Amino acid sequence: MAINTNTVRADIFKEFYKVIKDNITTPNVVVTNALVDDIKKMPQVVIDAPSISHKREGFGNKYYDRSGDFEINIYATKMKDVVELVDDVENAIFSNLGSLSVQNLSIDDSDIMHFQSGGQFVHSITLPMTFTFKR
Repeated sequence: MAINTNTVRADIFKEFYKVIKDNITTPNVVVTNALVDDIKKMPQVVIDAPSISHKREGFGNKYYDRSGDFEINIYATKMKDVVELVDDVENAIFSNLGSLSVQNLSIDDSDIMHFQSGGQFVHSITLPMTFTFKR
């Protein structure tokens, strides 16, 4: 998929959404752009909208000499499921880099978070990501 300067955020989101949705092996995962606050809809992978820098990363007049960042949030009712799903998501992304219009992709981990939903604990890990556009 080509990245269009007018729809850059949506294009990057769609690429990551497709790669994750089509390539994770964990069954019954909801992949979405916002947390579905329903314990029956766990586990979930929530892909946030990318933030795109307006600072050029290189010389030239191409819009694609720019960088961006976004987060992917992983939610599940069992810690084991969160940890396994994080590995699954990372593997799906790095095994399919050729399908993405980004390069220099960096993924980090956040601390593990916990909250209650419907009287049950939900565990989550955030994967902050940075990238530059592929030339």
